[in-house]
Amino acid sequence: MSGLSLAQARLREERKAWRKDRPFGFWARPREKPASSAPLAFSSQAPQDATTLTSTAAPTATANSSSSTTAGSTGSASRSHTAPTASTGGNNSDAKGLLASSTAAGSGGLDLLEWEAGIPGKPGTPFEGGEFRLLLHFTEDYPTRPPKCVFTPVLFHPNVYPSGTVCLSILNEEKDWRPSITIKQILLAIQELLDNPNIKDPAQEEPYKVYMRDRKEYEDRVRQEVAKHHKKRMV
Repeated sequence: MSGLSLAQARLREERKAWRKDRPFGFWARPREKPASSAPLAFSSQAPQDATTLTSTAAPTATANSSSSTTAGSTGSASRSHTAPTASTGGNNSDAKGLLASSTAAGSGGLDLLEWEAGIPGKPGTPFEGGEFRLLLHFTEDYPTRPPKCVFTPVLFHPNVYPSGTVCLSILNEEKDWRPSITIKQILLAIQELLDNPNIKDPAQEEPYKVYMRDRKEYEDRVRQEVAKHHKKRMV
């Protein structure tokens, strides 16, 4: 499994399956690890321009002592140097010709335990025209335990906690969660929940009260929230 845990291996297979067969209008993908978490790659290639990295060491009287000082000082300078500029070809160099190439932003690899997704609102419902983004947080206990799904921004909905966490029986291991449930099934179930809230299990007080008091007022409020916070956009 190339060093992957059981949870990560399962999620890798989930990603393959999703890319082959995803519902129309949906998207889902693992998040990228920060580039800073990836190690620097070194090579012994000669630098194109030895002047691109400035040493902070004081000048010395002889060539031998200057060479020794430069080798030591540039080692620390290269570690504290900021992101490489386009003029250096994406590389920092020291006086000994070592190139330290930092990983490009957003290319630290995929974090299979952290996903982001977008769910389209169904046509003919107050959620139509919206795209509802959420984060899926998996643990190493997956698929024994379900992911935590969090809308961002928080959704105005009776079954969404003020934190944005989705309240849904298939996401509760003490209720209807099963290890065979896939990411595709989770997202489709959440889409279905949008226009069919479970009023027996409310999680957010205001939308629940409005929904129970006046359905038209609730639907008007949903449309306002969609227009203001959840309009579909390119990813």
